[in-house]
Amino acid sequence: MKVRRPVSVEIFGHAYTLRGDADEPYVRELARFVDKKIRDVAVQAKVTDLGRLAILASINIAHELYQLQGEQQHHQMAIRQIGRKTRDIIESLEGEFEDLQLH
Repeated sequence: MKVRRPVSVEIFGHAYTLRGDADEPYVRELARFVDKKIRDVAVQAKVTDLGRLAILASINIAHELYQLQGEQQHHQMAIRQIGRKTRDIIESLEGEFEDLQLH
């Protein structure tokens, strides 16, 4: 079991202490990601209120997540379809060679 140690990070000029089960480098990477998203939104939206920026960045992150989930579902469907086709080909080949007996 991992110890919940505090990790100090900075997001958009504000210091935060985060606690969790994740490794410190991973927590810092997440904080950098969130900081970048907020800074990107701040440039595009020309908003300075951190609360509004955080909400807009969250919406952008959620949008990206939904897109990736949709792509993942599409890939899983394609993999299942390929699996079915492969199984059909194997069954067809087995049927063709069923009568063939090696003596």
